Amino acid sequence: MGLIQFKDAQNLNSLNGVLVIELNSRFYQEGGGFPDLLISDKMPVSRDISNYSYARYQNGRLTYQFGSFSYFFSSDTYTKIYGVNRNEQFINFGDYLHFVYRNDNNDWVIISHRNPTWLETVTLFSYVFSFLTVMFLGVLILYRLLNSQLTYQLNFQKRIQLSVIVIVVAALMLIGGGTIYYIVKGYSDDQQVRIKEKLSSILLAIENELAANGNLSGAVAEDFSQTFSKLSNTLETDFNLFDRKGRLIFSTQSKIFDRKFSLS
Repeated sequence: MGLIQFKDAQNLNSLNGVLVIELNSRFYQEGGGFPDLLISDKMPVSRDISNYSYARYQNGRLTYQFGSFSYFFSSDTYTKIYGVNRNEQFINFGDYLHFVYRNDNNDWVIISHRNPTWLETVTLFSYVFSFLTVMFLGVLILYRLLNSQLTYQLNFQKRIQLSVIVIVVAALMLIGGGTIYYIVKGYSDDQQVRIKEKLSSILLAIENELAANGNLSGAVAEDFSQTFSKLSNTLETDFNLFDRKGRLIFSTQSKIFDRKFSLS
């Protein structure tokens, strides 16, 4: 609630009137996007934007930014210092590569990504070198096997060395395979426990609401929607509620049913 007083321009001590403004909040179910189940497997989608920063400018002023990079408050800085004079342009400064897009209404969007360090570049080449080395050794061993050179050169000492190498490699493979199996199994068990905990939390919240407000019939009231939406945001889980006849009474992704999307 706010009050605005109107005073007489001739006499400031005289009050002409008071304007009272009262704003009533209304619940709005925020749509955070459709779940991954609706995304086709044929379309590769990467949702990891932790390495990116971006900013949005309106009328030359910074209105929103995300990420670790600190953007300028005014878009004119990019024009004056870095010479941005096109609607789409790449610039490089502050150890970041920036893509600048602007439209005819002087609205800007800047997407930034940190430039790779020399260590990251060297690490990439080390992976390539290791892969080529393994490929070369495999081709060399196969070539000697085909020409029967490996059999004649295996004396007693080399056989012992080869046996030790095979045992070590086999042990490493078994240890690595067992480690991967237990990690995957542990992750799967942990996910099942989390799903059960979320289901229990949702069921408990629904039972408490029903006990306090009675049975649900027809469309869910606004206070119900607000409670269930907060629960969905807290648990980061989407869920649907149906009555005994199988009719939908609430969904955290109601647009799926409103637009009649098909998962087939």
